[in-house]
Amino acid sequence: MKNIFILLLLFPFLFSFSCESAIDQSFTEAWEDVALIFGAVFLFTIAIITIAYIYGMAMSNPHAVVFAKDELFHLFMSILIILSVFGIIIFFCYVGSFFFSSVYTALGTPISVCSGSSSVTELSICYTSQMENEAKSLVEYAITSSVNDEMDSTWIFSFNFPLMGTTSTPTKAFKKAYAMNYDAINSMLATPALISISMQNILLKSALKFSIAILLPFAILLRVFLATRQMGNILIAAVIAIQVFLPLMYAINGIMYFHVFQDTDCTNPNYAEVFDDHLLKECGSQYSFLSYARLAPQAIFLPNLTIAVMVTFLSSINKALRVLG
Repeated sequence: MKNIFILLLLFPFLFSFSCESAIDQSFTEAWEDVALIFGAVFLFTIAIITIAYIYGMAMSNPHAVVFAKDELFHLFMSILIILSVFGIIIFFCYVGSFFFSSVYTALGTPISVCSGSSSVTELSICYTSQMENEAKSLVEYAITSSVNDEMDSTWIFSFNFPLMGTTSTPTKAFKKAYAMNYDAINSMLATPALISISMQNILLKSALKFSIAILLPFAILLRVFLATRQMGNILIAAVIAIQVFLPLMYAINGIMYFHVFQDTDCTNPNYAEVFDDHLLKECGSQYSFLSYARLAPQAIFLPNLTIAVMVTFLSSINKALRVLG
């Protein structure tokens, strides 16, 4: 079983070189920064193996010799796992590029958003950033409209009649209700969605950057000791999930946001009845009801779905890594 899994780890190298040009510059810089850490971890492991082996041979302690040989085997496995992790990431870059090119072809939608992205990682970050910018624009529009309507609702015409006194008549009092509706949309939907999408964007960028620079070296260090070896496998599985699965899910979410939810036939009278109202803009506008409504899945439902599926993916990778011990 171990031999079969080792062959599966080496399998991505058969395809990895076709997508080397699409690897992000940040990914390359992260590897350059972390190379010294990997070197220190490996030197530390080799020192422990050497000391244990010398001690076992000098003191005729078979347990120390067995420990040294076991650690040497797991050091080799750790090196193989690191190489395989990068191979898997590059391989899925190739697969992801093919997948999304097929999706765009099937949708028949011109790629106007994030068309310059060269990998799934860049595509996911670009889509999330664009969603954050649109959410900011919708919040600003709701606040501005609320303030303007609130000010317009205070317009009053006063008529002064001699011997009869003064009569005051409000002219746009109905806009007070408009302002309250904009406040409700902003406080209950637009602002919470903006906070959620902004946090997702920050966490996505941080996870992609620091999973290689911090989690992977720490995971290899944990594999040195028997008591923490399983924890190291879990962190390695987390790195693979973050680098492969997380960008894929957010790229799919971006396609849903920009190329599915936005592709609405506004000439259909059924859509016009739903999306057109007296407060927001008409269907097809940047500030229509649909523009606000499509924030909700990105802010609430799809992130939870991503977490649930990602945990399942991580668990599967962890079970596969357990084969190596």
